[in-house]
Amino acid sequence: MFWPLSREGFLPRLHVGLEHPVNLWLIYAGLAAVLGVALLRKRTPLEMVSPKLDRVAVALFQAKPLACFCCGRPANQRCGRCGRSICARHARLVRGADLACPDCPEARA
Repeated sequence: MFWPLSREGFLPRLHVGLEHPVNLWLIYAGLAAVLGVALLRKRTPLEMVSPKLDRVAVALFQAKPLACFCCGRPANQRCGRCGRSICARHARLVRGADLACPDCPEARA
């Protein structure tokens, strides 16, 4: 608590350590809640930072009705530059959290 002056820590008399099972269960419940909201409501904590990046993260777990123009694998994203469908393997995240295909000039840089 007074680190530059003393190395002695301060804990209340009835404290619960971070390794206590109650805290571990709260961590697991928090992770399950984030995953549940992502699956049910199509929202993740990334939305606070970047809505575009949130859409990319949620799309990784959604149905893939399109076919990738490079390899033919199932895809659900489109290139932000040319509009072709791309799978997660060939998509490149470029400036502004946009997706680009390997053929677009922004993806090669």
